[in-house]
Amino acid sequence: MHNRTMKILITGTPGTGKTTIAKELADRLKLKIITNEELKTLITGKGSFGENIIDETKINNLLKKEDNYIFDSHMSQNVKNADYCFVLTCEQKELLKRMEKKGFEKGKIEKNLEAENMKECYIESLENGYKPIMINTTNKKAQETVQEILKNIKN
Repeated sequence: MHNRTMKILITGTPGTGKTTIAKELADRLKLKIITNEELKTLITGKGSFGENIIDETKINNLLKKEDNYIFDSHMSQNVKNADYCFVLTCEQKELLKRMEKKGFEKGKIEKNLEAENMKECYIESLENGYKPIMINTTNKKAQETVQEILKNIKN
């Protein structure tokens, strides 16, 4: 259990393992996990590939009320005032397999592979003032990634 407030962002392209890692990390640290599912009331529209568009100002206002959380989202790097920002990455070939397994449409897969290739989540994290920690989840078990995150939190 932690003795201080802890606000952790876990971001990355869909399919990099964010939700799996966030759930295990939340369990280990006894933190509340916030996912896109829990933000459905903040949806302002749909993107060109059917993805939900959520107002970032509303997200930030909601999270201001929380002292301890892990925010798991492909757009969590846009949240303000977190203590840590972890960007999960994955090699293209493996990421493609994961997205196909999830049943993503071709256009959504192509968009997300391009986003991963361009390191969009990492760049947006930097633009929002974070010193993001990138972790490649390719060929790693969830526990290994969680251990790597915990090591970075302790340092």
